[in-house]
Amino acid sequence: MQKVGIIGLGWLGTRLAKSLEGKSRIFGTVRSNTSAAELKSFGYSITAVDFANDEYQKRSIWELISSIDVIVVMVPFSVRKANAPNASIKMSNLLNFLGSFQGQLFFISSTGVYPREKKNFTETSLSRNENLYEEMISKQFPQVNILRLGGLMGDNRLLRNYKVSSLDEPVNHVHYRDVCRVINKMIDQKAAGKLYNVVAPLHPKKAEVIAHQQGNDSNSQPLIEGRIIKSDLIMKELSFHFDYPDPKTFHLDLSNT
Repeated sequence: MQKVGIIGLGWLGTRLAKSLEGKSRIFGTVRSNTSAAELKSFGYSITAVDFANDEYQKRSIWELISSIDVIVVMVPFSVRKANAPNASIKMSNLLNFLGSFQGQLFFISSTGVYPREKKNFTETSLSRNENLYEEMISKQFPQVNILRLGGLMGDNRLLRNYKVSSLDEPVNHVHYRDVCRVINKMIDQKAAGKLYNVVAPLHPKKAEVIAHQQGNDSNSQPLIEGRIIKSDLIMKELSFHFDYPDPKTFHLDLSNT
């Protein structure tokens, strides 16, 4: 049974761990001892560590790392705080924690790295060397797979539950189940050094998504222009098909259809 480490067992991390159960032993990190105790009850091996803590600097390598085959880094790095001192500390601490890990590695990034411009963006629109955190982890770990996720949705995260502005803008969202499926498939294929956008291929307007999630009919109108993040590359190279291609259906259970 392979051993998978998930650094940052939060909302998405716990769902990824669930998707790996039965074929992987789960190791992970959380920020607090309280969260660690809860996750240990699921049979996971958990370490409590806060990478953003100033007092954490220069901590030694993760003591469990020699036992792990795959690591998925889900520690968030906001693009809006790229120059914040605590963000640099957090990345430095994370890299020290990983040491010289040679196994399969994933870094969960965001489509927020792309400019706020009304145009289509692909992976070639912005290289990993043009984003501070993607560049830093790539220099130390050339084998890292970087996944730029759209807005994470599913379960309790639905657009209808939020205060939303700019209702005529297109969405760049992804269902967490498709994210978990992507990571599982890349683990199975032993992918290395890849850079992918992971975004549902359809981009309806926010107003349409909310209307459908509220059970109302919506007359779909073509977009004149908007900021669209394309995920064609992952569908082509991995032969990946999204279970949830349309954000209007994120409130439905389509996992067995």
